[in-house]
Amino acid sequence: MTAAVGAWGYLVWAAIDFGRGLRDGEQGVLAFFLLACVGAVACLFIGLMLLARIVRTLSGTGDEAPPPADDAPLENPYEVPSTDSPDPPPNPAPNPVHHTKPGGRRKK
Repeated sequence: MTAAVGAWGYLVWAAIDFGRGLRDGEQGVLAFFLLACVGAVACLFIGLMLLARIVRTLSGTGDEAPPPADDAPLENPYEVPSTDSPDPPPNPAPNPVHHTKPGGRRKK
């Protein structure tokens, strides 16, 4: 992490220096300026990811799986969960279907 942050600092300094060169009208500095900017962004990202990993490791909340909730989905979604009650749940009332002839009028 120290190397990533150190490289980030150097690349930011280099980008500022190349930016001064661009402002003064030096030719061929644009590519180095863009590389320094992209490198600084990459080093900062890597440094922050490493910092997050260190904090997660030190806090003790690593990649542990949380305890399953009572309403957690089943391993097999087609498995019917067992019930403790001997009576099955009542069937819902069927929805009435209104049939009409194609192109005909609906009766009121």
